[in-house]
Amino acid sequence: MLAVSEEAVSAIGSILAARDLPDEAGLRVSTDPVEADGATQQTALRLEIAPAPAAGDQVLEEGPVFVESDAAELLDDKVLDAEVRGDQVQFSVKAQK
Repeated sequence: MLAVSEEAVSAIGSILAARDLPDEAGLRVSTDPVEADGATQQTALRLEIAPAPAAGDQVLEEGPVFVESDAAELLDDKVLDAEVRGDQVQFSVKAQK
């Protein structure tokens, strides 16, 4: 299961608090197929603020974070981390230690 670092929990909380969102809102992680070099298809991850989890999402209380089922398979042994630089947040995915 995807783990969420303390830095990411804090960043997600700040993002959600700064917007007029329902209490059940969270950060949603989903897959986004993209074409590389015109023929090879790769999978990118998409992060977006969602008003609620979608049907079938894995709901992590940390954050809160909603993980699409396809993304959950890719992120099973990973950690969602965040780095805050000024008013910008950069999320990254790292291997669990």
